[in-house]
Amino acid sequence: MTSTQGLQDSDLANYFLENAGGSTKGPYEDVSLHQISTSLGLAMPKAAPIDFSFNPMPGSSTPKSDVPAMTLERNRISARDSRRRKKQYLELLEEKVAQLTEDIDITRMEHLDTADKTITAVKAQMITSLYEKLAPLPPNAPLPADVEDELGQVAQLLKDRYGPNSEVRLT
Repeated sequence: MTSTQGLQDSDLANYFLENAGGSTKGPYEDVSLHQISTSLGLAMPKAAPIDFSFNPMPGSSTPKSDVPAMTLERNRISARDSRRRKKQYLELLEEKVAQLTEDIDITRMEHLDTADKTITAVKAQMITSLYEKLAPLPPNAPLPADVEDELGQVAQLLKDRYGPNSEVRLT
């Protein structure tokens, strides 16, 4: 360490102690920092006042050039949040579609089971009715015309109403 640097360090310490209200006992009590800096050919920098105030409004003291950047950042955040909400909404809709599709499939199966049972019961009733009409007739005897017509109508009715392409099966 050089002697001028030691002198500067000591004077800097004294300067800070004087301004801080501390004691300045040392070998250079009567030499001020200003005197030393002028003797060394250095200029003392002017101290600018430091503003420690807090500005609660973020946009009130920002330069005009920062306003568009801040607006863009807010827009980016808003767009990101909007995309996140949209994604959540779409996921919710997809879950709902899956649940409703499953409910429809279950209901469709229940309907088909019920329809099959109903169709089977109606067919059995029609066949029983035909057997009752055929029972008094002798076996291998020709059928009367009215019974033969009724058999044809019932067969066609079963085909139309309860066949594979009938309205009951398609609904």
